Amino acid sequence: MVAGGSDEVALLCTARFIQGMSLGLGAVTAPLYNEEIADARVRGSLGVIYDLMLTVGILWVYTAGASLPYLWLNISSAFTAVLSAILLFFIPESPVHLLLKNKTKEAEDALRWLRSKKRDNYDPDQEIRSLQRLVDKTKVDLQSRSITSLNPASLSGVFTVKNFTGPTAKSFYIILSLLVLRQLGGINALTFYTVDIFKEAGSSMSPYVSTAVLGLVEFLMTLATFAFVDRLGRRTLLLLSSTLMGACLAGISLHGYLKVLGYDVTLVEWLPLVLLALYLCAFSVGFGPIPWFMMAELVPTESKGWVTGVVVTVNWLALFLVTQLFPGMVVSIGSAGTFLVYGVLNIVAAVFVFACVPETRGKTIEMIQVELGGKF
Repeated sequence: MVAGGSDEVALLCTARFIQGMSLGLGAVTAPLYNEEIADARVRGSLGVIYDLMLTVGILWVYTAGASLPYLWLNISSAFTAVLSAILLFFIPESPVHLLLKNKTKEAEDALRWLRSKKRDNYDPDQEIRSLQRLVDKTKVDLQSRSITSLNPASLSGVFTVKNFTGPTAKSFYIILSLLVLRQLGGINALTFYTVDIFKEAGSSMSPYVSTAVLGLVEFLMTLATFAFVDRLGRRTLLLLSSTLMGACLAGISLHGYLKVLGYDVTLVEWLPLVLLALYLCAFSVGFGPIPWFMMAELVPTESKGWVTGVVVTVNWLALFLVTQLFPGMVVSIGSAGTFLVYGVLNIVAAVFVFACVPETRGKTIEMIQVELGGKF
């Protein structure tokens, strides 16, 4: 509302800063809450919701932004934020958080609310016992590590030789790398400059219509991810996603080079739109949603606070740098060269996933931590 009703630069910057802080908090808490309330069998599908809602917002801004005045576009966005705040009063607290506070009865009630419409027909005892073991281990770890000088549940302890292969260190390196590679793949630079990209490509379709079409494609593919994220697994989708993204950007780069060299590309002027749509499809089924909920799946409970805070901060810093560098890269090496760089970085991401990222599909938190090197 503040941003929409003012043309003062200082006020606009303040409003954007507050929006950024709010988005950062949501990026930390939403995946964690999902991981703590979700059944292992559908944790991946529920984890997609966070990224799905982002695509809904992007689609709305793409479509409404072409016709609505700036003020009304901001008012409509503020309405959804207020609605979300109201709905939060009607959902339960995380059972894991309640158990950490020794509120076992409230945790059982929360699980009944979350697991069944007919709450009296659900017996939460088995799940409570599993969560209680996790919580008890977390409490023991926090107590024991608080009296040691090297604490892998803190940032300084992660970078010691002793803890280099521990579950906290492994999860930290994996998630940090995934989120940074996610940004280096060019998704936000391409999203922010979509209109300019289509203008330069010389597409006969209106750049604003093309942008709206891409927003719709991204939304539909993220929605489709519900169907197979818990069937195909995280690693498979990440590998498929990064490889296809790299191939699509290489194709866009080739189109650009041919145009610069003077070849007639009139018959394939539609190619950048199609390849960019395929790029967004590939992103939406893999590197879009999966790193966010894998962050909650991999990180040990006792380290979730600082790990998520650090990696999300680095993620937004990488986003800022990539989007700021994009115009300069286009000027210095051309749009074709820029797309080629992003394409190569997506292949680097595929290699990293193949070599370093574990599969978490259908596994409990305990099983994941055992595989990362922890002991229960």
